[in-house]
Amino acid sequence: MQRGEILAGIMERMPAAADVCNSADNIHELVERTHGCTGADLANLCREAALSALRKDIGSEKVTMEEFRRCLGTSLRWRGSMRSTGSSKEYSSTA
Repeated sequence: MQRGEILAGIMERMPAAADVCNSADNIHELVERTHGCTGADLANLCREAALSALRKDIGSEKVTMEEFRRCLGTSLRWRGSMRSTGSSKEYSSTA
């Protein structure tokens, strides 16, 4: 399964705004910027974007591309630092 299919599956269960779901360019951007991500990484990105939308406006009903872009940097930066400094197994054994 490819990242685009995984993202589509995750996003169909979340209230994504039209600028995310209906724009092939935005979906392509998410796919390109998540190169090397696992399904769990993608699910985490979507959760973070949804939480970001709620933090911004508690009454928010849709997750926009703005939230995805904001979270791409944060989520993927953490993911990259974890992979470059040690495995998740090492983190759990030292925590």
